[in-house]
Amino acid sequence: CDASLIISNHLNLKKYSHTLAPGIRLVYKSAPGKPGNTIYSDCRALKHSQKETMTTPLASVGFKTFSPEESLQLATVVAEKGQRIGTAEGYYVALTTDTGSQLWAKLDEQNRPYAITPHYQGKSRNTVLLAQRIKYSNKPLDGRFLCWINPNQNTPGIGGLPGDYTIIFESPDYAYYSFMEVPCQAVVQFTATARDLAIFSSVQDYNNYPNRICDVSTAMNSSTTAGAEPAYHPEIYLCGTVEETQVLENPLTHYYFQWALVKVGNGYFDVCADTAMLEAPMTKGGVIAGNFYVSGKLILE
Repeated sequence: CDASLIISNHLNLKKYSHTLAPGIRLVYKSAPGKPGNTIYSDCRALKHSQKETMTTPLASVGFKTFSPEESLQLATVVAEKGQRIGTAEGYYVALTTDTGSQLWAKLDEQNRPYAITPHYQGKSRNTVLLAQRIKYSNKPLDGRFLCWINPNQNTPGIGGLPGDYTIIFESPDYAYYSFMEVPCQAVVQFTATARDLAIFSSVQDYNNYPNRICDVSTAMNSSTTAGAEPAYHPEIYLCGTVEETQVLENPLTHYYFQWALVKVGNGYFDVCADTAMLEAPMTKGGVIAGNFYVSGKLILE
């Protein structure tokens, strides 16, 4: 199973559901025995994740849905109000709210949306070394990058590490950068949507926490811990300090989420979290630690 949402081919294809996380895809095919106006999943892993996961990347930027009907309504809004963006490889549709929440829909050859990536248009800016393109499907609009934060003059593989630490991030508009030669230096804005989150009022409170797994200003991703066969997923464990924060209301859904600009070593992330998952709010000067999905937009000067 590829953790796909299955959509009946009787639906108006301008309407569609959403991915629960980066990499979960929408598949159009007939659905024998299912009503023509329903969305369902035949994937046990997805059903399990829906039950067990505290939140989703969509909810972390205020696009929370509770039913297939609400998913369709959300998708319709993207199709009707989003901006169509053309590339040499195909089309995206991008919807940006007044508070910075974004949805990036990818269209197939028949102009049907097959996946949506949530993002937040935030304040973080990071000079990075884009070290590698990562393709995880045969669809030209899909792609990720592996990069090094705070690059130096070292050559990758020769003479030491070329930066402070690595980030693997989903690129919502990957095909737009097909002209770029990699490796190269670039500026990237990172969004980290919380899967789970622990919040501390100060660095001292965090250091006194007996179950902490790392020091403040630590980033650990799947490529760091996967051993001989790295898993190139846009997932990371972050522990950093909060420099700014604000509770925001998504104007399209009227659901709340909290944004924070978080410093992790020499890197900055726009952290977003569903307020329903927070036992306490993030505060300026405090520490956050948890697992995140990471998306990134290249900032072209």
